[in-house]
Amino acid sequence: MEFFDKKYFSNIKYYYFSSITDYITGKKAFNQLELKLELQQYFVVENGVVPEYEQVLQDLGYMGCLNLSNKEYRNLTFKMLKHADQGKYQLKDYSTLFHYASRFNNRLHFDLLKLTNRIKKGIDKGLKHYIFTPNLDFHLSIDESTEYKDEIKEIINYVLKTNNYINDNDKKSKFRELEVLFSEDFNLFITKTSDTNEEIRYMPFFQKFNVKQFYKNIKNLSNEEIWKLAHYFKRRYSAHMYGEIFNEKHFITELLNLLNLPSKKREKDNLQNLSLNYLSKSLTECVPNFGNEVE
Repeated sequence: MEFFDKKYFSNIKYYYFSSITDYITGKKAFNQLELKLELQQYFVVENGVVPEYEQVLQDLGYMGCLNLSNKEYRNLTFKMLKHADQGKYQLKDYSTLFHYASRFNNRLHFDLLKLTNRIKKGIDKGLKHYIFTPNLDFHLSIDESTEYKDEIKEIINYVLKTNNYINDNDKKSKFRELEVLFSEDFNLFITKTSDTNEEIRYMPFFQKFNVKQFYKNIKNLSNEEIWKLAHYFKRRYSAHMYGEIFNEKHFITELLNLLNLPSKKREKDNLQNLSLNYLSKSLTECVPNFGNEVE
């Protein structure tokens, strides 16, 4: 029994909430919405009721699964896999699904290669409803005594790859929204991307902007707003800028090239060109802060 407990069961279950960790470590302000989303990932309830697919997973959990009859155990396992085929589970659950189906020395005699591929197809099926989970790898450690570690590791890697794909798409969507926001509401853009309590403040979103369109939008700003933008860049690209923001060096270099491009319009003596020159000067002073980062 001692061996069984060590291999299949731990009476201590830990939950990790990045929103709480970020708050305690001072990374950002406490966000109730983020905590709510994290809680929903652990405790799945729909309209006040635990959905069937989640209940099946709970019924197959330790140690309750040992009280099932052979027929119940088999039926619940196949029902779990049918739900998995439809991608109903959360990303953190799929390695557990494989383990539940193959544990006890693969007592249901699955072809493990086919089972692995089946679960990966289920992961793809549910792509639309997944939410990016920060630090997902923290939840997906493999104990040395776990059966079929190679297959579970393959599923975990696929889950992490999917999670990263979701994160990349989320960022692209956020960055597109910011690009539009700059052209539609300059002041809101400055406020939103300057808030030190918001994650977007530390993301290299400018590297995804169309620099030519951005320059056109700058010329549509008032002169006061151009000066405000110069001060914004000086704060963003200070000597103490954060790591990922270094990736914006190429964007800044291209923007400077456009600002300094000789043209009859830019040679005119007017307040807009004075303002654009101030922006160019401010960005030029920021460039050394990027050090030797590759453009």
